Amino acid sequence: MVPHRRPGSSLLRTIAPLVALALGLAYWTSHAQNHHDHRISSFAPRFFSAAETMTDATSSLVVSARQTGTSSPPRVTFGVTNTSPRPVTVLAWESPLDPLALQLGRVAVTPAGGGGRPLEFPTAQVRRRMPPGPEDLITIEPGETAENEVVLREALLPPERLGRRATVVCRGAWAAVWPGLRAADLGERARAELGANKDAVKGSYESEPLEIEVEVEVES
Repeated sequence: MVPHRRPGSSLLRTIAPLVALALGLAYWTSHAQNHHDHRISSFAPRFFSAAETMTDATSSLVVSARQTGTSSPPRVTFGVTNTSPRPVTVLAWESPLDPLALQLGRVAVTPAGGGGRPLEFPTAQVRRRMPPGPEDLITIEPGETAENEVVLREALLPPERLGRRATVVCRGAWAAVWPGLRAADLGERARAELGANKDAVKGSYESEPLEIEVEVEVES
């Protein structure tokens, strides 16, 4: 008996392997693409998270001010508190922790009734020896505060210009901040590169306005 063959059966046997191959290729391509997209999406948050951490590093440094002496010349202590969960090292130069903060113009003093205009006084231009020494780096541990007392010197701010009340603000820009590092971790190269160092960041700072009182001596 001659077997009966349905029309087109040979064509079906020819096409079937090709269809199976095409379906397999489509599945593999889709799976590979999904896997690739997953790798990209899982990598991207880590990348941007690191960038945001570096960008926001200086925002974790909170600058405060408090009056520590009312007699003339009055004294103001500026503090820098590290609110991040890791240590931060800052370069003292041009910062609230700089002993020359007043002379460098980082401190603005506005007398009460002065029309809201800060007093103008001579500022200094200081040439620092490079690179800064280890003593110029200040490490602030998580939750701790570093402080610097500034005397509002009469030579720059005479009592007759200062008045009995004034508002003090410390503002400027961090020259270099190393988040997550201590001063002992920074070598000479990092200190020489300052804010350009790969582990350092820069940013601005400003303290909350502080109203101070000044005791004026009355001549008898």
